[in-house]
Amino acid sequence: MRAFAADGGAGRYDNNPTFEFVKSKYISDIPDTEVDWSAASQRTTDDKIQALLQKPPGFFKLRSNLRLLATGACFGFLSFMGFVVATMSVAHLVGPAPRPAFMDLLIFVGGLGTEPQTSLRFAEQIVTVASLAFLGGYIAAAREFLRRMSLFDLASYTFLKQALEILASMIAVVFLYRAFPNPYEQIKDIGASVSTVPESISFAWLAVAPLLGLYPESATRYLFLRARTGFNWLKSEDNRFNPITRSTPLDVIDGIDFWTRIRLEQCGIFDVQNLATYNPIMLYIETPYGIYQVFDWTAQAQLCHIVGIEKFLLLREINIRTIFDLERAIRSADSPDQFDAIIAAILLAPTETIREASSIAGAKFLIIEGGKPLLQSDFEAYALWARETIGDSSGTTKAIEHMVSWITDDLHVRRLRRLWIEISESLGESALMLPDDKKFPGRSAP
Repeated sequence: MRAFAADGGAGRYDNNPTFEFVKSKYISDIPDTEVDWSAASQRTTDDKIQALLQKPPGFFKLRSNLRLLATGACFGFLSFMGFVVATMSVAHLVGPAPRPAFMDLLIFVGGLGTEPQTSLRFAEQIVTVASLAFLGGYIAAAREFLRRMSLFDLASYTFLKQALEILASMIAVVFLYRAFPNPYEQIKDIGASVSTVPESISFAWLAVAPLLGLYPESATRYLFLRARTGFNWLKSEDNRFNPITRSTPLDVIDGIDFWTRIRLEQCGIFDVQNLATYNPIMLYIETPYGIYQVFDWTAQAQLCHIVGIEKFLLLREINIRTIFDLERAIRSADSPDQFDAIIAAILLAPTETIREASSIAGAKFLIIEGGKPLLQSDFEAYALWARETIGDSSGTTKAIEHMVSWITDDLHVRRLRRLWIEISESLGESALMLPDDKKFPGRSAP
């Protein structure tokens, strides 16, 4: 990071909040009392990092490490007990095995509404299903721990959350299995008795139980959704627009393939919106990709996030790939007004997503035609009216420039623009264009 900052000269990035945020991320949990300030001239993050490198604090001096140790021990105990129960369930499947004390409680739960002779068999099935849910939850927790470690974000809260998710998944799976032990028969016959105990666990539960544990909150969410259908006082969700509110995948960005997408997901970047708002300097530090590659991806993602995937792909066909290409094409002092009309045809174009949204919402647009208000339900007619309202070339230029100015005024665009300008200035004016360019100030006369 120091080498990157040195490209622009000494002290060039000292006041840049982006760099300060990146540096403070790695020392945020270390109190000032653990830093030897005797050799530091000023209490800046650079001095703090240097002091920590020279004399790092002990493991047990940091409260964050103690919290990690306590919560990690709790998660380890839960995992140990889970594997013990899973081993017992496997032993019962293989042959006769000693019955632990907690089985008596499960026999009582499993025996509710069943014949006494089936209670033990039902309890063993419940233990097996709960063990499968535990194994799925443990795999999901291990995957989450690896992701957090790669992001330097492994906190005590992570251990507690994963432990609670495993417990919640196991409990939810047990209740679901108790209610639907024969899913195939109960689907065919809604009135089938839940007290019927199957001779063995169905293949459906062998697949569903670990999946409910593998995806945290899925079991509890399913129970909540099922319960909400019977209680009208629970607030429901508006799911009408789910088919058209899909997240934009990273593969749409030029230069990101399947393996690169997996690596970015390790940093918590799962779609275009995440990449558009991510700190590019932090992404450069935490991944093996170059700084210019990261900047290009982020600028592409910001354009795609702002205008949508359909218009992003159309703009890319006319060589507008990044958010700054759009700014340069519209707001540059040398941009011709005719090009504003070309861009307006894409920015104001009715897409399939817009048509579906207006159709689902049943929207009717209030437009003015011939000096009279008119309700119009056709979005194509609304788009034509909007384009006519802009008017001639001068009106189009003013309207599109105003549109670009507000859609590029997000904070993450401002941050990327500032870094872009600072790096560009550090390269010098000679990097702006070739020496024989017509606008090069030092060009010799022909």
